[in-house]
Amino acid sequence: MVIRSARAEDLFEQLDAENLWEGHLIDPGNLYERGQGYGYWVPFPTWWRRFAFRVLEPRDIAVYLYVCSYMSTQLSSRPTIKTISNDMGYSNRHGVTESLERLVERGFLIREKMPSIALKENRHPRYVYQRPSMAFTLWTLLSQGLINGYLQPTAKTLRRGQDKMPGRIEPRLWKPLVEPLKTLVGDEAFAAWAKGPNEARKRQLLTAYLEAAVNTMRAEAKAAASKGPFAL
Repeated sequence: MVIRSARAEDLFEQLDAENLWEGHLIDPGNLYERGQGYGYWVPFPTWWRRFAFRVLEPRDIAVYLYVCSYMSTQLSSRPTIKTISNDMGYSNRHGVTESLERLVERGFLIREKMPSIALKENRHPRYVYQRPSMAFTLWTLLSQGLINGYLQPTAKTLRRGQDKMPGRIEPRLWKPLVEPLKTLVGDEAFAAWAKGPNEARKRQLLTAYLEAAVNTMRAEAKAAASKGPFAL
């Protein structure tokens, strides 16, 4: 006979309720699906939700989605700060500038100033934005100490009213939150990270693996470009 405490009983009921709703569709014939003339999407990796909404301010998320909504077929975006402020109803453009600075600083966006010859008005600089690889964003956040070896936000990002994250990854969240990392860094690196004895070692391994992945992707892209039709 198995005797469960009241607290354990509550946990089992919660898990049962979550499993019951797993995959449940309220209206199966009424889904927001890709295609059907919808055009571009604004993808945001759902497995980042444990840290993305803590390392960024609410306005940063809104500005990020807005910039991404402007992505062209070349995966670049160049809305002006004035356009972003007007469309989103921000009377203070400085706030938008701060959000863009934070998004670039924390690796969610890459930007480059457009040459003045391409501008109609040279008084205000314009930028081209690119959404970087997942590896680059995670590597940047790890390097800055904003997330730890468990892919959780650190105390640096804690705001008033927020609870601290547990010093581990809950088993039931392993698959949806961590397994995508295996695809990103590869099976061997993922296995070494998973066996890391503590947070510090996991952080050290993950930082090194992600940096290697970023450098490899850059080298491969550079090599491919050198073989292009205009290569010397």
